[in-house]
Amino acid sequence: MNLRLIDVQCGFGGAAPGVREIISADNVLANLRELRIDRALVRITPEKMDTDIVLSNEKLASACRNHPELMPCPVVQPVCGDDLPDEAEQADACLRMGARAVVIRPAQDGWTLAPWMADRLFLALQERRIPVLGLERYVSHDQAAALAARYPDLPIILAQQGYRTQRVLMALLAAFPSLSLSIGNNYDVHGGLEQICKTHGARRLLFGTEFPQSEPLCAVTYLLYSAISEEEKQLIGAGNFEALAGGIRL
Repeated sequence: MNLRLIDVQCGFGGAAPGVREIISADNVLANLRELRIDRALVRITPEKMDTDIVLSNEKLASACRNHPELMPCPVVQPVCGDDLPDEAEQADACLRMGARAVVIRPAQDGWTLAPWMADRLFLALQERRIPVLGLERYVSHDQAAALAARYPDLPIILAQQGYRTQRVLMALLAAFPSLSLSIGNNYDVHGGLEQICKTHGARRLLFGTEFPQSEPLCAVTYLLYSAISEEEKQLIGAGNFEALAGGIRL
């Protein structure tokens, strides 16, 4: 099967305490070529020592600038002082750098998803239809549900979902049509893709790997050998993300 793939869970350039090796953009590009993945939505990872989002986003944009295979997924957060551009300008700056999604890290960056703090940010993203990547360790299921209810036209991508979350994910996908799920690490539910495709349709699923924290071939194999149609695999592999990115209002 000639399956096109776009990795929506990928990153490089970050650092963690005690870890000397820094994964570079070149490492990501080599991985894409080896596995025949067309493009990747990339963010700075690991992010444990990534505390300045302005610098982080500049570094990400610079690394992606000459590599069309890499689509930046910069960080956004609410403005609580004079240290950041306002929320609308952050959203526009992300689009100018070629972003096709943004990532939120409330606990990492010291803010809350409560509307009294974050409403201006999510309204700006919703107005532009910029997909928001919500990693499980930063955005709980209850928080994802609250965001989807408050901002129904905001595309939200849930990622890093564990194998024991299938019941909750099925209910979330049923309740909120703006939610999508990345099948990258940690999602490896036996029969999970088949169940979601049968109940909610393949258009709610995206392909991801979580490289370099995870071995990317596992995600490729999981999709290739799932008991779903070739058309469904094509949608999950690349088509669904292209549709989300194509809905962005530039």
